[in-house]
Amino acid sequence: RRFCAWQKPYAMTVKEEWYYQALDDSQAGPVAVEELKRLFKLGQVTLETLVWTVGRLDWTEIKDIPALKAKLRPMKGLLLGARTTRTVPWIEKKTVDGQVYYYNAVTEKLTYDKPDDLKTADELKKDNGDWVWVRDDKEAWLPGRVLKRVGGDGDGDSSSRAPGSSSSSSRVSAAAPAQTLTVEVKGRGTKILAGPLPKVSLGALKRLEADLVLLEDLSEAMMVHCVKERYKKDEIYTWVGASQTVLVAVNPFQRLPLYGLQKMHDFARPAPNRLLPPHPFAVANGAYLRLRLEGRDQAILISGESGAGKTETTKHVLSFLAEIAGSASNVEQRILSANPVLEAFGNAKTVRNNNSSRFGRWMEVHFDDRGAIHSARIENYLLEKSRVVTQAKDERSYHIFYHLVDAPQKTRFLRNSGCYKVAGIDDKADFQDVRRALDSLGFSPTLESPFDLAKGVLKIGDVDFAASSSRVDGNEGSVVTTGLAEAAQFLGIQDPQKLASALTHTAIEVRGARTLSPCSPEAAKAGAAALAKAVFGRLFDWLVRRINEAVSQPLETGDDDYDDAGAANRFIGVLDIFGFEIFETNSFEQLCINYTNEKLQQHFNRHTFKEEEELYLQEGIDFDPVDFIDNQPILDLIEKKPDGILLLLDDEVTAPRGNDAKWLSRCEAAHTLKHEWLSVTEKHSKFLGSTSSPDSAAGGTSTTTTTTTNATTTTPPKSSRSSFSSSGACTHENVGDFFTLSHYAGAVTYRNTDFCLKNKDPLGRNLYDLMALDSSSPVKLFPPLGGNAPRRQPTIAGQFRKQLAELLGIVNGAMPCYVRCIKPNSMKRHRTFESASCVEQLTCAGVFEAVKIRKSGYPFRLEHRRFAARYGILVDKDDPRIANDDVDERSKCLAITKYLQKHLGEVRLGTTMVLYRAPEHRVLELLRNLALERLVPVAQRAARLANGRQYRKLLRLVRLDLRATLDDPSKNNDAAFLDDAISEALDILGPHQLTFPFVPPEVDEAGPRVSLFLLCLLLRFFFQRHQQSLTFCSVGSSSSSGEILSFFAEASSLSLFASATTTTTT
Repeated sequence: RRFCAWQKPYAMTVKEEWYYQALDDSQAGPVAVEELKRLFKLGQVTLETLVWTVGRLDWTEIKDIPALKAKLRPMKGLLLGARTTRTVPWIEKKTVDGQVYYYNAVTEKLTYDKPDDLKTADELKKDNGDWVWVRDDKEAWLPGRVLKRVGGDGDGDSSSRAPGSSSSSSRVSAAAPAQTLTVEVKGRGTKILAGPLPKVSLGALKRLEADLVLLEDLSEAMMVHCVKERYKKDEIYTWVGASQTVLVAVNPFQRLPLYGLQKMHDFARPAPNRLLPPHPFAVANGAYLRLRLEGRDQAILISGESGAGKTETTKHVLSFLAEIAGSASNVEQRILSANPVLEAFGNAKTVRNNNSSRFGRWMEVHFDDRGAIHSARIENYLLEKSRVVTQAKDERSYHIFYHLVDAPQKTRFLRNSGCYKVAGIDDKADFQDVRRALDSLGFSPTLESPFDLAKGVLKIGDVDFAASSSRVDGNEGSVVTTGLAEAAQFLGIQDPQKLASALTHTAIEVRGARTLSPCSPEAAKAGAAALAKAVFGRLFDWLVRRINEAVSQPLETGDDDYDDAGAANRFIGVLDIFGFEIFETNSFEQLCINYTNEKLQQHFNRHTFKEEEELYLQEGIDFDPVDFIDNQPILDLIEKKPDGILLLLDDEVTAPRGNDAKWLSRCEAAHTLKHEWLSVTEKHSKFLGSTSSPDSAAGGTSTTTTTTTNATTTTPPKSSRSSFSSSGACTHENVGDFFTLSHYAGAVTYRNTDFCLKNKDPLGRNLYDLMALDSSSPVKLFPPLGGNAPRRQPTIAGQFRKQLAELLGIVNGAMPCYVRCIKPNSMKRHRTFESASCVEQLTCAGVFEAVKIRKSGYPFRLEHRRFAARYGILVDKDDPRIANDDVDERSKCLAITKYLQKHLGEVRLGTTMVLYRAPEHRVLELLRNLALERLVPVAQRAARLANGRQYRKLLRLVRLDLRATLDDPSKNNDAAFLDDAISEALDILGPHQLTFPFVPPEVDEAGPRVSLFLLCLLLRFFFQRHQQSLTFCSVGSSSSSGEILSFFAEASSLSLFASATTTTTT
């Protein structure tokens, strides 16, 4: 029969014919459906008969093919006692990636949702009625079936939908307003809820897309459902948008086979037309290719809360770049060696994560003109120095301290948390990794110095103070009682008494004259803590500087071919930084962290929107701008001159007798009328705490619904991580003043305690000078100030704002891509997904906003050439607009879209691209799969034919060569030569043998000759070696048999006949 896959491929142009298994188990057919129906009536075909047709993967029993079964034995009506029969025109099919879809041979309709005609009675009963998303405290949202509507346009029983209608045919939208819905939720019983509620299709719940933008439903509930179900299948990565510059990564809390060298090379050199899954390797490879092809710097911004997997994702990205790009000087290995060092000195165990980075890191990997790694640079941000001296319960300080001490419970700075060992962490083994890493980075001359200083930090905490019996100017003094000598030793202070004097006195300078004032024991302890934090903070900065020196320039390689002059300044930057934080008690550190995330979120939103807008302008396509959250007001409140709260904090630090209360008072006076400032001080907290919202008074949950052009977005309930009541007041006890800021991720309440102290980072001048002038440590952490000391020391907030501005300046000049890391649960268990917490994290990461921005436009875009190549098979091959090679690609795309216009909605043809939305994408893919279903078998037959002809030619060549060898008397008895001839013949045949399991008879003829020849050689060798003993052995005796067997066991282990060239006669 004539086959043409280009003529109306979405219609049944080819007559439906089936192969079947006859009663005698022979294969029969193909026959038309009418003939199959006749055989069915005669009993020659039954429901258990195996059948096959083009497009099916395997032979299947008729009873398992509803469409064919209905044609052979029409089903009786299943609903409402109907007695009429009906013909089912729907056919179940599968895409090339195994996804089920349905095709109507009569109406030519395509759908992913199972039609009612193919559903069983149980399926119809379950699917009957509308389904909506229902809010749930634990799961955030659950699908529920509407049993009844009261009010609006939907009065009555929702389950009385006509049997022939499809529940998925209606678009996903909000129900009519002013309704009361009776909803049945699995596991939650029946609920009466106020509408409107977002609708959901049951069919959509089963389709898990690798890209959130592909989802039919724009609601947050559907996006969380997709991420959750993919996570349960160990598919932990999901794209946000076809540009593949935003990746959602969920921490699996287990080792998965998703990495390794082979995976890296799969992503670096993907097979043609193979769609690779979402992965950090894909993000890194995309950045690397853009850097090579476009010559622009790249930035990969990785963020997420503690325990979300930021550090592991950073390792994967850096490992991919090191493996794929490489270098001539092995600098990529030194870059990877920096990880153990930074983790030891900058990571700690927290209640959320056993290996939490307590600092922000920006790493630039620089490449030369050949695309190889040339150097690197690391910048660190906001190390959590307070963790050095105190930790929360069940947390640890930095890993390096537990590497160095055997009994942390005896150390004052480490013992209060009650956590000393961590499951899965071997401190001794990790310490050896750190030593090896430092050695490879060139730290050998000063290898022990960082460890000694870290020990000195701990010993400072063990120094004890007591009140002095004498007073100076009425001030109580203090003396050191124990622990001084060891602290001085590890810090490199030769005279311990100088350390004691610096700890027990405060230096006061007035007009250049310095006087020492005695400290109380409490003040001396505070000074010791300040020294410990200062030493460790500067030690970490020193390590980063030394690592930069090790990776900034290539070491001596001995390779004369390496030309450093080819180095360029292009880089891929990787930012691993803390995510938005909301704790029970939020302080200065959380304010700086959340301020950073506000800046990065603004960059994310503006870049996403700007990228979309620029694309539509370049393509000449009209686009209605979508409103997105602009967090500039909260940023102005924090940083804008003259009264930003961080600027006011800097002023308060330098003001005489400045304190937290005065700073909060100034902030409230400047910002009390602003929407972003929610001041809740102790004097009126009781009033606000007793006030409840109308929703809470009624016992319900407040739901904020924002209707956009495309869908309805419902604000999720607050998870248990949040620390606010419904009124905005903090749930923990009211101690001191606190204030609340309305961040983009939600309101955060900060406890106004020690803001000024933490911002000032107080280290007495006498302690600073002691470390600068009297420390003999090879590591110089405190440069001498001399007489050039600035009158006003920079504050922590001021330094951080400067660093952040420099970082954003670099990021703004690069092409960014983003990895949003999500922590699925607080128990660190695999395949456990706490939806409420994940909703909050996805909100904080801006994922919902990014999907809204991308999907409001045209998220699917293909270049003209790719669009024409992919979907050209949907048009008649003889169409001159497609077949003519002289036609430009844009005209071909225009012809395709016009030909399919009745199947497609809105498709925009731009200057260089074709742009369309998710519904059009699904239709195009379904039509393409339908065409491929008919085209692929033809291509397979043609390919097999071509391979068969090629194999036949090779067989002729091989048989001639083998026959010539067998007919040559000088060669046909040479085992080695025959064996080589067989191997050469099989090599010529190559992989064709897998498709055609046919071996030339000459191989079968030559093989036994080789075997016989080898056996003869074995016997000859045996007789020569055992001739003496065999003379006295009777044939078949046990001793003779044993010797023969032992000989063959020995001979089989030796290569005795590899070069045999003589013949043997027996």
